[in-house]
Amino acid sequence: MNAEVWHQLGAGSEVMNSAGYASSISMNNVSQRRWAILIDDSEGSVAAARWSVANLARSGDDITLVTAVEHQTGLHDALLLALSPLMFTTLGEPDADPERAIDLLSKFRDMLEPTDRTWTTHCVAIDGDKRKGPALVDFAAREHLDFVVVGSRHLGSVFRILLEAAGDGSFSDYAIHNMPCPVVVVLCGRR
Repeated sequence: MNAEVWHQLGAGSEVMNSAGYASSISMNNVSQRRWAILIDDSEGSVAAARWSVANLARSGDDITLVTAVEHQTGLHDALLLALSPLMFTTLGEPDADPERAIDLLSKFRDMLEPTDRTWTTHCVAIDGDKRKGPALVDFAAREHLDFVVVGSRHLGSVFRILLEAAGDGSFSDYAIHNMPCPVVVVLCGRR
């Protein structure tokens, strides 16, 4: 769901995502909104957090910053190293440790600290055997979130195909098709 569609929705609107889940969005009862920003160390996540604070966050909101501790397979590492060592360091390091996730969450929490509005901010780092996509979808379902916000790196089609071949890919696309709630995708570098 893009920003323009979000602002056109009225109180009590029902949204059906492509995974077939219906969600009601109540714009009148803002004190009950529970939502999350799914973050990593990309520019897209920074754009999503900034856009969310400027356009979505309201007094009384319960906002959760969620990141996943990445554990990459040997195949994934080999493909990324074959593409470019610089690209590899940008996308993530093998066996990333939880401290990196905590540092990332702290950085984003500071960004969300309200100046003139009051909302609650929580930080969650998900670690598990699952890939980050299914783990984040499970989290959204378990927490009964009203919606999630995710940044998009706006990757080209060739790079996206290579990532998908390695078992990874566009998380924003994955979220749109699998989240049990509406998804707001913020494009990096666009207004």
